[in-house]
Amino acid sequence: LRDQVKFMFETLSLADASPSFVANSAVIYFDKSVIDWKVIAGAWLKDRRQLEAQCLRACFDKVMDPIMTFLKEECSRYN
Repeated sequence: LRDQVKFMFETLSLADASPSFVANSAVIYFDKSVIDWKVIAGAWLKDRRQLEAQCLRACFDKVMDPIMTFLKEECSRYN
């Protein structure tokens, strides 16, 4: 893969991750009680062009709260 390619994984646990995967990764941990999606999205959007950020923020605002509500109410592994 090229140096410009980055992957991001979100997981509830590293229990099934291989030691080599974890050792070769940068692990960032956010407890869901400390930070929510709006803070993470806002920080990411700061690096976008203004028009792009406005468009993405509108999309996030429209879909993320319903998605988070669905996950909390309907997905037992998320709770």
